[in-house]
Amino acid sequence: MVLFQTGPVQEFIQTARKTQDFWSGSFLLSFLNAKAIHAFGDSDVIFPDTRGCGIYKTVTESLPWIRAGDPDRYVPSIPNRFFAVTDDHPKNRLEKAASTVSETWGEIADRVRDVIEKHLKGSPGKHHSSSLNTRSHNWTGPGENAFFTALDSDLWNEQIQSRAFKTLYVWREIREKEHSVAYYETEALLGARKSTRFFEALPAQEG
Repeated sequence: MVLFQTGPVQEFIQTARKTQDFWSGSFLLSFLNAKAIHAFGDSDVIFPDTRGCGIYKTVTESLPWIRAGDPDRYVPSIPNRFFAVTDDHPKNRLEKAASTVSETWGEIADRVRDVIEKHLKGSPGKHHSSSLNTRSHNWTGPGENAFFTALDSDLWNEQIQSRAFKTLYVWREIREKEHSVAYYETEALLGARKSTRFFEALPAQEG
C-alpha cells in the first residue's frame, strides 16, 4: 500500500486574500498531483479516480495554462494526495513521482519568471516593486539603450527550491491483514512521517 502527498495546503489557505488566490493554490496542487499520479502509473492508483477528471487530461502537456476548449481542464478536481496498491516495490516509482512534481513546479516558475522579467524590461526602474528584491542593470536592447530591473537569481531559486512544494510518501506491505487494517496502518505511517519532517536552516531574506 502506498500513500503520496504534495503540500503544503494550509499555507495557501492562510495567505490567500482573493477567490483567485484560493483557486490558484488549489489548481497548482491538483495539477502537480495529477502529474505525480501519471508518473507513478495510474493503473495502480485506487484514489482518486482520474478517469472523470478533466484536469488529468493536461498531464501530457508541458504547462497547465495552454488554453483549451474544455473548461473542465481548469477545475482543480484532484486532491493533493493519492493512494495506490502495487504488486512491485514502489520506491523507484515514488521517487519518480516526487521528482516529476519538483521538475514541473520548476517549469512553471521559470515561465512566471520570464513573464515578470519581460515586464520589468519594459518598465522604468523606478516603478518596480521592492518586494521583488530586484537589482538594477544596464541593458542594451535592439537598437537602443534601456534600463530595467532583474530579479535576484539566488533569492528566486532559493524560494522556488526550498520554500514551495514538498512531497511526502510512505509504503507498507499488506501481508495477511485485512485491507482496512493495513490502510489505517499506512495512514498512521504517513502521519508519523509528517511529524518527523526535517527543516533546513534557510538563509535570511532581505526586502
